[in-house]
Amino acid sequence: MSFTTKLATGVMLAAATSTALTGCGKKGNDSAANKSLSSSEIKKIEKEPCTNKKAVSAAIGGEHKCLIPNQACSVANKGDYDNYGFKCIQDKKQGRYELAKK
Repeated sequence: MSFTTKLATGVMLAAATSTALTGCGKKGNDSAANKSLSSSEIKKIEKEPCTNKKAVSAAIGGEHKCLIPNQACSVANKGDYDNYGFKCIQDKKQGRYELAKK
């Protein structure tokens, strides 16, 4: 096995282990950033306005985001998106992750 193959295998194993240990990616699992915020801090973030009237104001990863379908998303914040009626799925054609309504 080449060095590159061994390195890639090690990185994938580390990522899988990290996901298994932290629970990231599980439905309803809030990101670590949102877990560290109090409910009043999250509500304060959610009150920030969005310029797009169809967007949902949300606290994602401890920051204000305006969520709309087909917008790029991070799998690490999957639980946060779940809380606002969205899911973060991979677009098979483009390979990127994007938001979809539940």
